[in-house]
Amino acid sequence: MTTKLTMRAAIALVVASAGAAWCLATTPSADISSGGPLTHIWVGNDLSCQVQHIADAPDYEFYGPDIFPGDAGTFIAMDGALYAPDFINHDYTSAGFLIGAYTPFTPVSQTSVSGSGTAADPYKVITVVGVAATGLVIQQTDTYVTGQEYYTTEVMITNTGAAFGAEWRGSQNRWEES
Repeated sequence: MTTKLTMRAAIALVVASAGAAWCLATTPSADISSGGPLTHIWVGNDLSCQVQHIADAPDYEFYGPDIFPGDAGTFIAMDGALYAPDFINHDYTSAGFLIGAYTPFTPVSQTSVSGSGTAADPYKVITVVGVAATGLVIQQTDTYVTGQEYYTTEVMITNTGAAFGAEWRGSQNRWEES
């Protein structure tokens, strides 16, 4: 009897371990975790993202509804080429139609979550990626104030490849040249 129970426990442990490993995202991400209503904002080091709203838990807002980061994020199109997060290396993706039609960003750095979640000191994550051989570098700053139904993404694109330096900043679909 003890042997059967031990065997069942061992099989259950192996199955649980395999399931837990499958659920771990292969893309490193920072998690802005709060009391809500956005309880989690995951920002991948490849500029992908996923959000969980308190009213929708345990599901997440973007496809896949059970993985982070998900099939959402920052994209850039330039000279007929599309650059985007590395969706193919996520646990799974519905962005398969993009395969071969885009070049993934190259992760450079990502800060830990900082801030206290107040309006004066919002939660903040800064992520930097390279845009293939273009010489462009994207710095994305994601912030969240506890109690808000949205979070903010600000993007700064710097041209490090040209003889002259150029920098673009954008926020909430407004772009300003600096």
